[in-house]
Amino acid sequence: HGPWGSLHWLFSQPGVVLGQCIIATPVLVAFTLAAVQALDARYAETAIALGASRWRTMFTVLREARFGVMAALISGFGRVLSEVGCALMVGGNIAGETRTIT
Repeated sequence: HGPWGSLHWLFSQPGVVLGQCIIATPVLVAFTLAAVQALDARYAETAIALGASRWRTMFTVLREARFGVMAALISGFGRVLSEVGCALMVGGNIAGETRTIT
């Protein structure tokens, strides 16, 4: 059953969703990090100088990197759509229950 066997997520929709989230997370993190690192450091410095909290500074920087973050989201979605193996292994392709894209 494995470490999460007691959840009974094998051959279920929550299992497919968790598997796809695990597949998409590295792509989302890498592209978002690249977009934020490409920004000028003065955005964060200015937000801090104007009294923004850490959360507000983070949201300000992400807003300035919104096109890179959108590219990360689109790429992650493409990764999820193209990765059928995870959905088939976890979901089982049960007709009427967990029928996957294929």
